[in-house]
Amino acid sequence: MPARYAKTRDIAAKYDGTADEHYDRRYKDVQFQKYDLLLAHAERLLGSSTVTRLLRDIVVDSGCGSGLLVAWLAERRLIGGVRIVGIDISAGMLAMAKQKAPRRPGIDFIQATAELPPLRDGISAVACSISTYQNLDPLQQEAYIIALRQLLRANDALLLFSVLKKSLDEAGLASISAMIRNSLPLGLLVPDDGRVEDRMLVHATS
Repeated sequence: MPARYAKTRDIAAKYDGTADEHYDRRYKDVQFQKYDLLLAHAERLLGSSTVTRLLRDIVVDSGCGSGLLVAWLAERRLIGGVRIVGIDISAGMLAMAKQKAPRRPGIDFIQATAELPPLRDGISAVACSISTYQNLDPLQQEAYIIALRQLLRANDALLLFSVLKKSLDEAGLASISAMIRNSLPLGLLVPDDGRVEDRMLVHATS
């Protein structure tokens, strides 16, 4: 990893050091609440049947951590027929993620940097980026948003995005939304009701 990406290297080491059963106990409920909020607003934007259909297609979880999205999809009975590709920089987190999907076909986890996913453009119906953006070095952040857009197919696609609110002001969030809107013109900002520590965006193709 280039020396200029020192923050990303430090983040990887941090998460490798916390990759144990205590991590999921600490963060599962928080992450599930984020997923539920994003799901509710995606359904508001596109309708529940469309969102369910997309989530049962190809989903890329960028910054997948310990694989809690897989656990959430299974708990919400949204995992049938789905192919999930999780990407993370932390080998320790990926080891935990793989334990959540033993012998389950169609679920893969890849170690890679977020802005350079080893996947072809247009592969996914849904891209998820939950609390990942703030962990990137500033030099990576714009490239990361572009990479998320490129992962999604040109039509019938959905992006679920969240960022720690204390790491980004309203202008910064609006700038990200504007970048995404170039290829996913339907979008909404999830209202900040204080329940989670993230600001959230939902974007979709028309």
